[in-house]
Amino acid sequence: FLAGLSYCSDRAVHEVWDKQVKRLLRWLLRFFFAASVGFSLPSSLDLNSFVKALIFFALAMPLKLIVGFIAPKPLTINAVTTLATAWGVWGEVAFVIVDLARDRIADSTANGIVLAVLVSMVIMPSILRATLDKDEKHARHLITEAYHDTEPSSQNTSTSNQPNKSTKAT
Repeated sequence: FLAGLSYCSDRAVHEVWDKQVKRLLRWLLRFFFAASVGFSLPSSLDLNSFVKALIFFALAMPLKLIVGFIAPKPLTINAVTTLATAWGVWGEVAFVIVDLARDRIADSTANGIVLAVLVSMVIMPSILRATLDKDEKHARHLITEAYHDTEPSSQNTSTSNQPNKSTKAT
């Protein structure tokens, strides 16, 4: 039913979808991912798992930033950071891969990978939000600056195009 509603072209249904269903969907997704991550972590973690998580996280962060270099030209630090952190949030696949490989790797390694991905999924959205806020602030500044640059010239143009009141129309 919900899948059919998402493809409906009726405007009233679309408004109901935006107001009601998306809110419910957002919370259901949060519960799903919280449970999937929570159930993949073991109840007892040792120091070795935390050390491996730190190593995996330290190795993964520069690799995630490299992804940002596929950003469109011109390359700016904000474009690279935005793309890298947006892609860096997608760690759900890593949980599936680790879960499938648990019988082939040591428990401390699997736990370290899960912890590193979990930390990445918590930190990356914060970096992304800070980058987007910085971009928005810069864009607002540029818009205000452009508005002030064009304001006086538009007033001069509008006054020069007005007809002279001293001439009579014949």
